[in-house]
Amino acid sequence: MVGEQPQQEQEYAESCEWDKKSQRLKDSNGYRLRAAGLCVRLDQNNEKQLLLVSGRNRHDHWVVPGGGIEEFENSQEAALRELEEEAGIKAVVKELVGEFTNM
Repeated sequence: MVGEQPQQEQEYAESCEWDKKSQRLKDSNGYRLRAAGLCVRLDQNNEKQLLLVSGRNRHDHWVVPGGGIEEFENSQEAALRELEEEAGIKAVVKELVGEFTNM
């Protein structure tokens, strides 16, 4: 459910530093915490379509909408916010695909 933060994610977030200058959370190694939303739908032929947006720095590249996690946000809330900011999509979280840390 959106708004609820899994215990492991909450503990990890509490160990992170708040970077007031960039308005984003960073882990203990200084890397920004990020979230992305995979937005999928079925077309008229029942084939899956994945939403992509043009890259911020390279407009000729397509990327999954995502960005930094803000203070007091969990990863799901950040992913939903990024989908709306970058693609104008209001979504709900159906499934957590995965979490990647220290990469």
